[in-house]
Amino acid sequence: MFDGCHDAIVYNSDDMNCEMDKETASFDLVQAMQEELRNALNSLGGKTSNGLLDRFVFLLAKHINSAADGYICLRKASKIDASKHLIRPSIEAALQIVAVRNKPELLYRFAHNERTQNRRLYEPQAIKLGEDYDIQDKKRWEDFTREYKAFFPAHHLIEQDISMFDAAKAAGLDWYYDVYYRLYCRFTHALLAATSGSLNWTDPEDNPQMAVAICCAVEAVQAAGGAAPNLVALRSRLDNLGTGGTEGQRSQ
Repeated sequence: MFDGCHDAIVYNSDDMNCEMDKETASFDLVQAMQEELRNALNSLGGKTSNGLLDRFVFLLAKHINSAADGYICLRKASKIDASKHLIRPSIEAALQIVAVRNKPELLYRFAHNERTQNRRLYEPQAIKLGEDYDIQDKKRWEDFTREYKAFFPAHHLIEQDISMFDAAKAAGLDWYYDVYYRLYCRFTHALLAATSGSLNWTDPEDNPQMAVAICCAVEAVQAAGGAAPNLVALRSRLDNLGTGGTEGQRSQ
């Protein structure tokens, strides 16, 4: 789904009418994609999950759906700057989805990431309460590993964190990480280029990259048994999508 995005960041059109037409088309696609994702997620209601991998992908797709919902609301209100903060989380979730679908064994390492982050967050609190965090953490991890092995007995388990770059590289998407993930991280981490408005030139990229993330989620949900009858047509629209601008629409 990330194919065809390599050159999208180049934007030199001088025709404002063309820019606005492309902006309208790309935003319409984001809304259509999000509706397809929402319906696909809802179609899984009452169905039994196939296990840990499907649950992981479902939660990531649900996260993208929530981010897309907020993005659409902000964009409709011409809150362009605010909407940019929802693109990076969507891309990150999409990269994780593609990574584990391509290499399911990475799921265990993503789980190890969660373990590491939980320790950083909860261990200081446990120490203050006089609790032994290590004992609790060891039991939780052993229980999870036991469940994981039951689902994936053939997986080689590596008890080591995996960075987003390494996950993207393993999925063959390191180029996408280097271009788009790094770009939208600048807004998340409040780097000067983003806070000063120097990255407003990225406006034409916002809708297409949000659509890419949503499409990855739709594909994954469909693979897990969700209904996505319009996916082929929507993917075709995305493949043929040009980029457009939002100059003149920014509301503070």
